[in-house]
Amino acid sequence: MSNEQQSVKMWSGRFLCLFLCLATTAAFSQKGKSVQTSAGAAGFCFHGSGVNLPVGKFLLIRKGNQFGAIRITRITPDIQSKPTAGEWLGTVAYESYFISKSSNSFSQSANGWHQGELIFGRIRGFGFHYSWQSGNREAVVGPWKIPFFAQDGMFMTTINFWNGVDHDFGLQFAPTNVTQVNQLDPGEEKLHWYAYDRNRDIPCPVEAFSKFPVETISKPQ
Repeated sequence: MSNEQQSVKMWSGRFLCLFLCLATTAAFSQKGKSVQTSAGAAGFCFHGSGVNLPVGKFLLIRKGNQFGAIRITRITPDIQSKPTAGEWLGTVAYESYFISKSSNSFSQSANGWHQGELIFGRIRGFGFHYSWQSGNREAVVGPWKIPFFAQDGMFMTTINFWNGVDHDFGLQFAPTNVTQVNQLDPGEEKLHWYAYDRNRDIPCPVEAFSKFPVETISKPQ
């Protein structure tokens, strides 16, 4: 691939990232006060090359014998600034874990734990093709840097200089209802793993794995 083709591919990926960010936040943010998008508030939502996450629940990630887990712990809108052009302004706190074998425990891997904060700042530049949202919207999960396109929306790929966000890096993702890291088991056979698929069209939210069965509460007679 020539340098010119690589440059075009890189910028097309960045344009796609900006477009999805604008489209999602324009649909769901209201004067900067929204916490989650409607998709993320409903549960895990897989669409094309992205996934929305509900706050507090872990999303598992795997590639070969490498496994990661990430969850959003807090979403804080910037209520002091007035958003424009469909911006969502604020910060997103998250935590992630990483292990290199499914037999290992996330909770026992101190070196694989990371706590971070995403920053959604003002859109800079001018016009669609020369604009970008400032801040830091890349979550760190072990060796992977995974970009977000909304306050609870994450691309299903890593980002690098040549490929932007529009490429399949080989990651797979499994939604869970688990909120405690010591209950995570990436080798669980009942997990449903989703791969990058630009043509995906499935109803949201998807069913998420639960460590413990939901108890049935009988109504009083």
